Amino acid sequence: MPYEIYKTAHIIFLLTFIASTGISFFVETQNKQVRMIGMTSSFLMLVAGFGLLARLGIKDWPLWVTIKLIIWLILAIASPILARKLRDNRIWAFRLLMLLFFTAVVLAIYKPT
Repeated sequence: MPYEIYKTAHIIFLLTFIASTGISFFVETQNKQVRMIGMTSSFLMLVAGFGLLARLGIKDWPLWVTIKLIIWLILAIASPILARKLRDNRIWAFRLLMLLFFTAVVLAIYKPT
């Protein structure tokens, strides 16, 4: 598939994952469908990201790819757990997760070596 399709899919799944994370943090009734959409979009975002790496011809991962993968792993694991368990400090946990999202986006744009 072309690079543009992978990039578009990656961005769409990123936005879907952010939206489902926000919904799970700030809607009182925890909906199983929202969690399923969030985890599915997280996985598909990962797949599209690896497609982007293949299209860019990156075989040996630079540091920015490794950091983004670690951030993705933290977000994919921590988001549903924190949304379900936290009651009082949800806003701070959500802000921290958004800071991680922002860091991943900055890494993707600038690709520091």
